[in-house]
Amino acid sequence: MNNVVRKLTGTNTHWPSAKALTFAPYSKRYVYKEIRRMFKKLFILSILVSLFGCQSTNNSSGDNVNIYGVIFAVKVDKDGKLSNLRFSKATNPIKNTDVNFQPPSNYVKKVEAKLAKRQFQVPKDGADLNKESFIPCFYVKSNPSDIKCYGDE
Repeated sequence: MNNVVRKLTGTNTHWPSAKALTFAPYSKRYVYKEIRRMFKKLFILSILVSLFGCQSTNNSSGDNVNIYGVIFAVKVDKDGKLSNLRFSKATNPIKNTDVNFQPPSNYVKKVEAKLAKRQFQVPKDGADLNKESFIPCFYVKSNPSDIKCYGDE
């Protein structure tokens, strides 16, 4: 019978036996390689998606600043007490850039009251009394009553 099949179909054609059909067409090694390749692709895809998410979060949070570095110009009298305080500029301390921000007047009054209690170093010359010094403070939108300035203990 095999001879008849070979003559009808040609000598190069091989008919699979019933035993050959019971096994999987791929070896375990091939299947494991394909699974590893699939997991590598999923891993790379998940990293790319997470990086894209981080980048979009970073871009959106740059416009919404919660903390400012507020710099005040101060003048000291001959006794080492605060004689004059004025707002100089505001910065973004994270990006270290100037920003267009004006602190509320009640915040400036609180800073002035806090710095009025402080004893400053008295200039050695009387001519230096007209010179301004600069003191940085922090303004936090979520807690504007918490005033932290350079030199606080």
